[in-house]
Amino acid sequence: MNDPRVWTVTVPGAPVGKSRARVVRGKNGKVHAYTPKKSANWEKSAAMEAKRVMANDEPTCLPVGLCLVAFMPIPKSWPAWKQGAAHDGLIKPTGKPDLDNMVKAAKDALNGIAWKDDSQVVSVTAMKTYGKKPQVVLKIIEVGKIPSSVSNRSELRELIA
Repeated sequence: MNDPRVWTVTVPGAPVGKSRARVVRGKNGKVHAYTPKKSANWEKSAAMEAKRVMANDEPTCLPVGLCLVAFMPIPKSWPAWKQGAAHDGLIKPTGKPDLDNMVKAAKDALNGIAWKDDSQVVSVTAMKTYGKKPQVVLKIIEVGKIPSSVSNRSELRELIA
């Protein structure tokens, strides 16, 4: 059996969560939804970095696992003792952004680049921690070789072989 393919995408800068779409009514009376700029910019940066990492690979069509580690900036306003405790992992980042919203942003950013559709993500491991270098590290791992789109027994046998 072949080893699963693994890609690591590092997105520099402070982690950002997926914001709710904003809805506005235009001058013509039509309703328009948009992703807030901060989320859209982070997703664009993540997508560009993923394209660089995936340069020679097509988006996988196999089931994948996603591992996300968000390194949050340590507030400069904190006293040295508290910054040190955060750096040592004694203080955990319990503020915004929410971890599940960071996962949503990452899944949306990697759609069509690392995988064909984010429905292929069958497992997620995620954590936030403080770090001297704010960034998000995403690891994409193929965790199977048979997608649920398999349509018949002979195709299944072929994929197993």
